[in-house]
Amino acid sequence: MNNPENIKKMKLGDILVKYGLITQEQLETALEAQKEFKTRLGRTLVQLGYVTEDDINWALSNQLDISYVHLTINMVDLAVARSIPREVLEFYQMIPIAKIGDELTLVMADPTDNQAIETVKNTIKAEISVSLSSSSNILSIIRQIFKEESSHEIQHSDMEGIKSVDYKKEIKRLVTRDFDSGIFVYTVIFRAFEANASEIHIEPAEDMLRIRYKIDGIYYEYFSKPMSLYPSIMAQLETIIKSGNTSGDGGGPFSINVMEQVIRVKVHFAPTIYGKSVVLTLIPFIKNPVKLSDMKIDERITLELARAMKKNSGVIIVSSPGKIEITKTLYAMLREVSFTDKKVVTLEDFVTFRREGFVQMEYSSFGHSNDYEVLKMALGQNPDILMLTSDLSRESLTMLFNVALTGKLILIALPFQNVYTCFCYLTSLGIEPFAIAGVLQGIFSQRLSRALCFNCKQSVTVADFPFLADQLSHNVCYEKGKGCPECNFSGYMGQTLLCEYYLPSREDRMKILTSEGRDIFVPSNYKTIKERCREKVLDGILPVSEIINI
Repeated sequence: MNNPENIKKMKLGDILVKYGLITQEQLETALEAQKEFKTRLGRTLVQLGYVTEDDINWALSNQLDISYVHLTINMVDLAVARSIPREVLEFYQMIPIAKIGDELTLVMADPTDNQAIETVKNTIKAEISVSLSSSSNILSIIRQIFKEESSHEIQHSDMEGIKSVDYKKEIKRLVTRDFDSGIFVYTVIFRAFEANASEIHIEPAEDMLRIRYKIDGIYYEYFSKPMSLYPSIMAQLETIIKSGNTSGDGGGPFSINVMEQVIRVKVHFAPTIYGKSVVLTLIPFIKNPVKLSDMKIDERITLELARAMKKNSGVIIVSSPGKIEITKTLYAMLREVSFTDKKVVTLEDFVTFRREGFVQMEYSSFGHSNDYEVLKMALGQNPDILMLTSDLSRESLTMLFNVALTGKLILIALPFQNVYTCFCYLTSLGIEPFAIAGVLQGIFSQRLSRALCFNCKQSVTVADFPFLADQLSHNVCYEKGKGCPECNFSGYMGQTLLCEYYLPSREDRMKILTSEGRDIFVPSNYKTIKERCREKVLDGILPVSEIINI
């Protein structure tokens, strides 16, 4: 082990190499990337996936001889923290946590950022004592600090020691200085991946640009920037889309490497009165899809789905409002099939799971051909099993039911909320009743619901939810999330799967065949998603309010 005094004299990269955290080759690669993107070495190494934040923090704390802390909200003097605008704290990733006499304790993700330290000194007249923490920890605490207070409504007059300034003008000056839009856009995507966000929402407003992440169905605001930065951020985003686009047409979607993992990003622009609003959907490539048995689906439904996959023909429908979740389920079902015995062809918007032995296609590869023409090309591969996850026209769906009659197993994704809606949709397409009755093997429907945070959930009564009084039992104790630091004060933590499966019986098939005018058949031999939701509410897994959302 090196003498601490010797460590202080070493460069950050050399420390990491010395203790085996990175190789010399990785250091050289990072140094080249650092020159190109003009970012700090530690951040570059993390973005390349060579080290973690903890690795960098360990090295920095030893190199600079400063303490490393894990912040909690109780450690922060809120008045002191709020003396610096939220935008500035987020931009520099720092929090002033306490002021004792003339000494201010400043916790930073990058303690070598002299510009950030000078910004604090210019605002709060004090000597600065610096400590180190991770950027994720700092950003989490910042969100907690300003949870009850809009960043636009900070009252400077109530803050001792703050000089009188034009707030909006000063913010723009501080935040736009040396702003690198390229690094910022990559940072937004990287942090979204780190936070397990499914979507990034970039929303322009009159004065500020708001950037929110959708995590487990809940929106969290991670960044806010002055609108003066909006043009450069959008220009950089469009450059990244064009450079990472794999279809060759210069538009989205695009691919990006994050921590040695390829992420596909689906892009949707929409004009607003303040400029383009953007939604980025993050779709990671996953090498090994889960098994049906690992999906926490009801055991009986798991067995029925596995049995359906042993069929040589028919149509199995999987439905959900979330397409990524449908795809996970479909690939779990395909794991029940041996590709040495069957030819499996997939036709998808984006190939999320790469499987050897499967013929995997993307709609974007076929240029501007319509879905019917693309489908005929896929069927030209003569598959035993065909899986489709893209939106299909009436013409294409009708053809698929007819194809299934010839001895092929077809897996179809539909964007509906339950079995009943799927069945209604099929009967409205004009598909012949004999085709539905003859080939429909089953309809599986699923929903993801926000699960309660087990750290802060608390009991409630029916009286707390008068609008649900007719649907709840008065002698049962229900639960809701109060909100705590562990769940970012949302009251929720993660999601749980609700599902239902309809397997047509012989009697059901006869009813479909004989139904005059194709009257809607209402299946009744399965437990619905709403019933399963009620069960999980009673088990304390879901909040009582979820009953109204199903």
